[in-house]
Amino acid sequence: MPDESSMTSPLAVLCVGLGAVSTTLIAGVEAVKRSLGRPIGSLTQMERGDTHQSRTLGDTLGLTSLPQLVFGAWDIRPDDAFAAAMTAGVLEPNLLDTLRPTLEDIHPMPGVFHAGWLPTMEAPHIKRDRGHRAKAEALRRDIREFMATHGCERGVMLWCASTEVRHEPASCHLDLSAFQHALDTDDPTMSPTQLYAWAAIEEGLPFVNGSPNSALELPALQTLAMEEGVPVAGSDFKTGQTLVKTTLAPMLRQRLLGVNGWFSTNILGNRDGEVLRLALFRG
Repeated sequence: MPDESSMTSPLAVLCVGLGAVSTTLIAGVEAVKRSLGRPIGSLTQMERGDTHQSRTLGDTLGLTSLPQLVFGAWDIRPDDAFAAAMTAGVLEPNLLDTLRPTLEDIHPMPGVFHAGWLPTMEAPHIKRDRGHRAKAEALRRDIREFMATHGCERGVMLWCASTEVRHEPASCHLDLSAFQHALDTDDPTMSPTQLYAWAAIEEGLPFVNGSPNSALELPALQTLAMEEGVPVAGSDFKTGQTLVKTTLAPMLRQRLLGVNGWFSTNILGNRDGEVLRLALFRG
């Protein structure tokens, strides 16, 4: 039977990045909690229609209920969740106005930033700690303080920030001892995503990578996750056009359907568009 305590105790949902993706998630959940919207497309909120007392999949599995989700975030800009959502322009302003008090209470913690990984980004709201180790430990403190403040014994971290410049894995990524040494020596091949992932795993928080940034496939972080018994997942959320491509292409191959060409238009909005327009990101 599902553990009822897991459904009723607060769960910290810590988003790296408070932009279009995160604010849409947060505002969407808050809208559903107030019966201002329906959780269309949410696997955990799907109801079983074969009984008179329908239960969602989340209820059946004993997952945390939506009212128990407590949202926090980091960002390299200081805008609160309401201001960020209005800037993103994904959801209707009337809905955001209804949720305004709740969204305005979500202020991002200063983010970890390095211009070499996001060359076009302005970053006025960042951690001033010097060195990889100090920044990663600062993230760990943020996690502990947030969870203590909000009475959360459990949490999860979601990477919802922009795509970083791609680098091939280096020697420091191949084993955990080398990774730990790289934290102390400020190895330039270590990215902000990797620092967040390390901090989450060390604090016992599952880490979900919603970008193609190199992190969870690295042997060092996989070893750490296994040793700590922390689930990790993700290599891009794969929504929109990416979802279509990753499902359509295998079908064409399996059916041996010849394709002479493939053309698509990706209309990149918000800050991801600012980043990905650089030649560095073109394949």
